[in-house]
Amino acid sequence: STDLQIAKTALQSVVSSGKYSLNSSFSSVFTDKTEKSNKEVIFSIFFKDKESTNAGSYFVYADQGFVGSKYSRSGTVLNDVLDLRNSGLLRHEYKESLWRSFNEADTRRDATFLDYYDNASQKNFGCLMLKYTGSISNSVRVYDSNVIVYRYSDALLMLAEIENALGGYPSSYINQVRQRAYGSAWGDAY
Repeated sequence: STDLQIAKTALQSVVSSGKYSLNSSFSSVFTDKTEKSNKEVIFSIFFKDKESTNAGSYFVYADQGFVGSKYSRSGTVLNDVLDLRNSGLLRHEYKESLWRSFNEADTRRDATFLDYYDNASQKNFGCLMLKYTGSISNSVRVYDSNVIVYRYSDALLMLAEIENALGGYPSSYINQVRQRAYGSAWGDAY
């Protein structure tokens, strides 16, 4: 319990510092133009155009196998939805079971993943990442999104774990994250 108290004190200093807070929406943590300096990010690995890039391209589609040939959940044909400009490689893809493990009301699912299908009947599920897709520089997609290591929400969830381990009530920490993920329906979501 001594180690837990030390960790709790350290995390509480982060939470109470006023320097960090949850962004109003989960997707803005990764897609907001202020990504490199938003209030939720505590620590990230910095990337910049004309320097080394992140691995985001490994998780997105290759145009020739995707654009105009894959379908959305609603049955419409998908075009270059991420404006990749033919730079995707799709070396890694997520399993359908992971995508389906998210509650449909959880806004984090559709902010993190794009599900797609081979036809309008939703045959042959595919899933790619919407995070870390970078920006356009000189008409070329550059994977310069920072890779976020620690966020304010991580601090809240670590505090919840510590509180639970100490026999306390973690709900005040967990509910902040749940409220943002589920909006007004957060109380019904499990």
